[in-house]
Amino acid sequence: MTVVADRYVPPMYSMEPEAVTAAVASLAAPVVRNGAATGRREWSWDFCINYFSATDDPTAEMEKSCLQLGYYLASWGMLRGSSWLFKNAHPRHYTATIETIARHSPTVRDLDLSDYTDTQARAALISAYADIKGALLPDGNEHATAVTKVMLGVWGNIPAFDTYLRAGLRSIVSPAERAAFNTVSDRSLELLNRIYRENQGVIDQLANSHATVIFSDHAAPSRSYTRAKVLDAAGFALGEQLLAGPDRSDEAL
Repeated sequence: MTVVADRYVPPMYSMEPEAVTAAVASLAAPVVRNGAATGRREWSWDFCINYFSATDDPTAEMEKSCLQLGYYLASWGMLRGSSWLFKNAHPRHYTATIETIARHSPTVRDLDLSDYTDTQARAALISAYADIKGALLPDGNEHATAVTKVMLGVWGNIPAFDTYLRAGLRSIVSPAERAAFNTVSDRSLELLNRIYRENQGVIDQLANSHATVIFSDHAAPSRSYTRAKVLDAAGFALGEQLLAGPDRSDEAL
């Protein structure tokens, strides 16, 4: 452990296992208000990935798929007043994105951080990212956060590149590597795999032992967390601590 001016500095590419565990555990714990346990806003991700994991063709129920994706993005901060989606999106806007998801699902839906060593896997993720960007944000607006949140929500195969995740991961890589997290690229995917391998024990354990929350007994079934989701939670928590920021709903597009 390294300490600089009373501040903990993690080893290169490493995270504290206890902090990773705490970050994931916090997502499943109900919020207690007025003595009663309620759900969490973060559960929108659980419901979204359960839904898309349970269907081979999300275009078959296009309206339902658009509503599921749109609500998830809204609850995770993508439809704030300053965002392009807030000003321009309506449920039918997501039709092209759902069609793009359906087209790429056969090649990327089962990918995870452990697959990033494969050149073809990285190329498939980059291709999906580019096509979702064009469908979701046709005016070419700032895209890394929104597009990776879509990919995390429907496939769980990449962390969401929001402000806190970027800050957290940039704190454990070299200064020369920090700019890689500006977008999804071969370099950023290789770095994510490096971070995964450095923390593989705790990430694998948490992915194997944590399952998503289900909407109801009659809805899409639960599924295991992905490794990318575990890293997303851990990187976000680390960045939030470093930036001393508010909760994730304040993330701007």
